[in-house]
Amino acid sequence: MTDLIRNCAHHSTHQTLIDLGQGAQSARTIKTTFTADGVAGLQAEHDGLSWYASRLNKNASEMVLVFRSTPGYARLETPYVNGNVVHMPADPDTLIGKLNNAVSHYISKIWNGDETPSHGDYSLSNHVFNNADDVIRIIDWEHFNRKLPAQYDPLYMIVEPFLFWDVNQKKPSERSLAAANTAILNLNEAIKLEADAIASPASWLRKTADTHRDAWGQQADKVPFLNAHKNQISTIDRVLGKI
Repeated sequence: MTDLIRNCAHHSTHQTLIDLGQGAQSARTIKTTFTADGVAGLQAEHDGLSWYASRLNKNASEMVLVFRSTPGYARLETPYVNGNVVHMPADPDTLIGKLNNAVSHYISKIWNGDETPSHGDYSLSNHVFNNADDVIRIIDWEHFNRKLPAQYDPLYMIVEPFLFWDVNQKKPSERSLAAANTAILNLNEAIKLEADAIASPASWLRKTADTHRDAWGQQADKVPFLNAHKNQISTIDRVLGKI
C-alpha cells in the first residue's frame, strides 16, 4: 500500500509517499519531483541525510536507499521512520520533554562548531520521537544548506511553537515559557548564542531569515518567521522576556 502524504497542494516542489508494501519493517518514504527547484531540494536532502548519517556514525546507505537525479527529475527513497511526531500548532506545555531531548540531541549529534550546516527547517515537527520522547531521527532535509548561521536551527526549534500558538490566539503558560528560556540558556552554554538571539529570539530569527532568504530559494515564503506579522514577533519576545 502506498499513501500520498504531500503534494503540490501543500506548496511543495515534490510529492511524498509512504510505501508500506513490504510491511512495517521495510516501509520506505519516496519523494519525487519534476521541477528544477524540486531537484535542488532532493539533492539538498540527500546531502543533508548523508551528513547527518556521519554525525550518527552510520553509513549513508542506512539513511538513503535510492537517489536518482537528472536536471528535470529526481527520486529519493529513505527508510520510513516510525515514531511520534509533533503537529503544529501544539500546546507548548505538551512539548517540554521533547524539547529538552531535542536540544540535547542537537548539542550532542548536530553541533560541530561554527561550521555546522543548517537543516533549514529544524522544527520539532521534523523530529521523530519514541514513547520516552527521545529523538529517533531528524527528517525532511530538503532545505539543508551552509548559508544560515549555525545558531539558527536550534533557536528556531525552541521558539517556533510559541509563534504558532500565538498565531492561533492562544497564550502559553509560564511553565512552558520558563522551559523555553531554560532551553535557550542551556543552548547558549553549549554553543554560545549571539546576545540579540538571547534577548529577542523571535526578532533575531526574523532578521536572520530575512538576510538569508537565498537559503530557501523559491520556498522562502514558507518560512514562519518571515510570514508572521511584526506584532506577533514582538509578542513572542515580550512574553519570553517576562520569565
